[in-house]
Amino acid sequence: MAASNKKAFVAAQKESFSVTNQPKLKHGNVATDLRRFNFSVLGPIAAGAYSTIVRARHLSSKREVAIKTFAKCVGKQAEEHERELRVLRLVSEGEGHPNVATLLEEYESPQGATHAVLVYCSGGSLNMLLGKLRRTKTSMRERAAAAVVAQVAKALAHLHSLGVAHRDIKPANILHDGAKWCICDFGFAVICGEDEKLTEMLGTPAYTAPEIASGRAYLGRAVDLWSFGVMAYEMLTGRLPFVARGTAADLTLRIKGGFKAAIKSGSAVWPSHVKADAKVLITALLDHAPQQRPSASEILQHRWVSANVAPTGEQLPELPEEAEEAGDAPRAIGWYCDVASEGCLRPVPPSARRPYDPAHRCWQYRESYMVCEACYHSGQAEHCEELLLLEKGSEPRELDAAPGRGRADGAAARRRDGPTATTAAQAATHEAAKMNEAATAMYQLYGVPTGA
Repeated sequence: MAASNKKAFVAAQKESFSVTNQPKLKHGNVATDLRRFNFSVLGPIAAGAYSTIVRARHLSSKREVAIKTFAKCVGKQAEEHERELRVLRLVSEGEGHPNVATLLEEYESPQGATHAVLVYCSGGSLNMLLGKLRRTKTSMRERAAAAVVAQVAKALAHLHSLGVAHRDIKPANILHDGAKWCICDFGFAVICGEDEKLTEMLGTPAYTAPEIASGRAYLGRAVDLWSFGVMAYEMLTGRLPFVARGTAADLTLRIKGGFKAAIKSGSAVWPSHVKADAKVLITALLDHAPQQRPSASEILQHRWVSANVAPTGEQLPELPEEAEEAGDAPRAIGWYCDVASEGCLRPVPPSARRPYDPAHRCWQYRESYMVCEACYHSGQAEHCEELLLLEKGSEPRELDAAPGRGRADGAAARRRDGPTATTAAQAATHEAAKMNEAATAMYQLYGVPTGA
């Protein structure tokens, strides 16, 4: 995270949730402004230079929502805000789509800011799930991955039918609402014609299509499909197809070379558990020629998807041999450390067969980052200044029927050397606990050993 964004996020964690770096919000704060529209802010989600996202509850309906606030800006930034809002309005018309985090309502503040009320997805991101699987050298089970592919393909087919290119498809922008996967974050999305060539060079480097990496004009739908292929490969193999240990230029060079070249050179590999039909689909999505990539609708008709996913988009029951193969995935009980450095007290998810000492102390940051005492004192943990120590009596509890990484049930969390944390920090800790429980439940449901 860039230093400026990190400072913005830390500022947003304070009780006032003020966003002082936004031109028209510097004399007020988001929480106060939202009260006039009958919303109570529950905690921060993210913040940038010109917008912030919070979790909130509508006081009348009690519904939890995500609210993205756009500061009043001028010039290019104002154009980008309007572009995102225009896309959100379009994809949310009528009843929207069940696999798209849609816009529910808009409000204009007296300061000129725009509050976009969005569907809140409480189950965490696909990126969070894949990160947990990666740390334990596991990948998603085939049918679980196929279900994600089908649900995201349905959402993409809907967006593309409306003339919308997302342009930033990646695991961090795929959220689980407790029942299904949804595409979110339309910050880079644009309304464009099917054959319209775009020239803005944007996206996330590891998921960038070769035509963008080469600096050429590109088709919006085609770059979505390439990014989708990268994500599908990552789900099934537990790794990215394009990785460079050197500079960003090295990564760009590998992407420009294409997927087939990466397979041929051995920099990308197919683990033995990936089925032939899955390889065919992913290879087609990662075709170097944009026009040759299958459309989102064609993905839904692919035999690998239809063999593993019901027409509703839900995964079919596992075959006996698949369930047996996945049987070694640990049943997660309690929390584990996200640093896992040498000497770590809790390097992997615990299980009923391999429990940890309940006396271990836990430092926690944001949604899913937990650190054991050994890794905390080793200095290798990230977010050191924002880590919260869970006090004695409020250690993440072990769960029975509903596995979860941990949550504070007693005394409030506090900063490592400071006084009791603010109400906002407590809210953030509680939110993190909910996200951790959801993420570990997904780990238990979806994870299988990669064999790597």
